[in-house]
Amino acid sequence: MAWIESHQKLKDHPKLIDLMNEMGWNLDETIGKLHRFWWWCVDYAETGSLEKHNDDRIAASMGVA
Repeated sequence: MAWIESHQKLKDHPKLIDLMNEMGWNLDETIGKLHRFWWWCVDYAETGSLEKHNDDRIAASMGVA
């Protein structure tokens, strides 16, 4: 089972707000999609490198494809 650290300040982070506005998502959608992405990275991008993954695969990990 994967474990990721999540801080309550995430909801106010400027980068999260930028992503939310750019994508047209609400706050809960944005946080949820980021967490989905982070969970996926734990399983498929263990080193943190996304080089072997294309845009479609990354988008699918967040549920936006």
